[in-house]
Amino acid sequence: MHIVKSFLLALQFLTVFPVPDTSHYNEKDSRASLYWYPWIGFFVGATLLVPAMIVAEDSLNVAAALIVVLWAMVTGALHLDGLADLADGLVGGFRDREKTLSIMKDSRSGVMAIVAVVCVLLLKWASLTYILAHQMWLPLLFIPVISRTYAVVLITTTSYARANGLGANLAKKISLPVLVTSLGTIVIAIVFLLGTQGLIMLITGAIGLFLFRVWMRSILGGITGDTIGAQIELLETVLLIELLWI
Repeated sequence: MHIVKSFLLALQFLTVFPVPDTSHYNEKDSRASLYWYPWIGFFVGATLLVPAMIVAEDSLNVAAALIVVLWAMVTGALHLDGLADLADGLVGGFRDREKTLSIMKDSRSGVMAIVAVVCVLLLKWASLTYILAHQMWLPLLFIPVISRTYAVVLITTTSYARANGLGANLAKKISLPVLVTSLGTIVIAIVFLLGTQGLIMLITGAIGLFLFRVWMRSILGGITGDTIGAQIELLETVLLIELLWI
């Protein structure tokens, strides 16, 4: 039952798929939900892939646009919201940690938030037209998996900038062996199914994670829920663009 609870919590948090009432679940269930993040990415990828394969036969541009729209809808635009908040905070805060964190908590979106989101969506759409033209179905399926796999690594290896933030206690007391086994299974599956292409994508993700982690620690002293969402969006965009050459 504990496994089911943690899965439902991950599904509820990362997507808009309806789940039974989770209000009575405990902190242990919440921590265990981290193990499911990469697998939720698989559900996201599958949701994008099926309609894309159908529509791509008639129009690559429409299919690419459909994927972008579904990507935002399925995730409730949660990660895009994190990207928007981070963009506003970094520009408005101008390396002032407290000011940056304060701006990121503001629900209003400034010009930089809009610019960041539009740029990411445009890059995704443009990359997807190429990916669909070359029928790169498996890489497209696994990009949401890879981005959420590295999000788990970011969460479990980086301190939080806010002590009372949404994810501040999420990674505490998490079972390292179970986490390594879970993530290791994902990595092996990606390399097995995608070969060299999958390995390159994983290496790119690792480099991106390292640079993003250093960046956030230097500016904020750690991460927040918004930065995790931004990391997912940015890595997905980078991986989509990378598929043009690998």
